[in-house]
Amino acid sequence: MLKTLVQLFLVVAGFAPGFGYDKYTTHIQNGNPYNLTVDMTPFIKINESYYVFGQTKVNWYVAYENCRRLQSELVTFETAEEFDAIAAFLMPEEIAPSTGPPAMIWAKPAPTTGSLMHNS
Repeated sequence: MLKTLVQLFLVVAGFAPGFGYDKYTTHIQNGNPYNLTVDMTPFIKINESYYVFGQTKVNWYVAYENCRRLQSELVTFETAEEFDAIAAFLMPEEIAPSTGPPAMIWAKPAPTTGSLMHNS
């Protein structure tokens, strides 16, 4: 009797997982396949990335915390092209240096150093 009960239990237990859950699959598509409108405020799209520019002068730690509140990261320039795109956005060529001192001065170091600098 016990042997039959255990066998019956194993048979029922073998069928139960097939009836107890639904099977789902996911398919991830790049871009915006349904052309949905996405509000990215306060982010600004520059090339293929999104950036936020603070309006007040803060130290590195406060800037880091501000970025984390927006679920983003403090920028690290990974390529010279990325640096050039941000520099062009912050300092458009139409602004002549003789119109007054800029709030920030962005500069590339000599090619031998291989790093990017921000001078204020």
